[in-house]
Amino acid sequence: MIDKKSQFTSSFKQILDNFNDVMKYSYVHKYFNTIEFKNRISNTMTCKSLITQKIFNNGQPNIINNGFLDLNYCKEKDLQVDVNVDVNRNFTLRVDKTLQFNSFKDYCIFGKINSNTLNKQIYPQIGFYKNFNSFAFKIKFDLDNYITQIKGKALYDRDEKNENSNFFGTGVAIDYDFRKQILSNIKAVIWNINQNATMSLHYSNSKPLDKDTDYVVKYCLYQKLQNKVDLGIQLSRKSRDQGFGIKFGCKYYKYDNVIYNCKLTEQLFIQSSFIIDLNLRKKDESFVNKSDFPIGLKIFICQ
Repeated sequence: MIDKKSQFTSSFKQILDNFNDVMKYSYVHKYFNTIEFKNRISNTMTCKSLITQKIFNNGQPNIINNGFLDLNYCKEKDLQVDVNVDVNRNFTLRVDKTLQFNSFKDYCIFGKINSNTLNKQIYPQIGFYKNFNSFAFKIKFDLDNYITQIKGKALYDRDEKNENSNFFGTGVAIDYDFRKQILSNIKAVIWNINQNATMSLHYSNSKPLDKDTDYVVKYCLYQKLQNKVDLGIQLSRKSRDQGFGIKFGCKYYKYDNVIYNCKLTEQLFIQSSFIIDLNLRKKDESFVNKSDFPIGLKIFICQ
């Protein structure tokens, strides 16, 4: 019998070494896996509900079809959401037989494709998650033009105790609708990144954001003056009707449910994203080895 725990704490890339030209990266942490693909051709793909229904061809199916990516999101028998998206993508997925028949038995397959425009740096992604009570997907989009639009309008903040402190910078906040896949309402933000201080966020009208009560649906991107960007997350939610999002911010955190930091490239493309548990109230101490960090977001379904 294969030890499931050992399987899920190793890099999934070991299984995909023969597909380096197709795979960008993939990691497995506990019982979560997400795969990102980087190749672009004109064909597309079709996937359906349970992974055991699709991945049986010696663990190495080619999923190539004309038209659309058709994903069947299954939570329970009484809840089924069909998604049909034109993605203009193709991928080849190889899954090891032992993982397929032992670890992935009765798992749901899910995915999220975001490719509404040709000028976006957005990639398809497929993942697996047991006890499927949430969507999980990776959001990757080009923020270059949004940063350009707001350049010169952002506010500044610095450590008041040290006039010469370099702990100040500019940033941008963006509303993101998970369901409609729309970016809107771009605002300047300030981050106080004094190492001895808690992170503070302000809008362009200098209104502080209460991290405990004033939850908002925001992406907040912070950029240091040294052009290095650190990324962190905190869940933000008002209500199920309004949906929810996450805040991306600077490197010093005291939010209980921030579980991971990562870096952005100089082009400001998001290179990693995260598992988020709406019920998480403290840091998950199991996220110790960065090589085991998952790539993807765990997001509850908003009907």
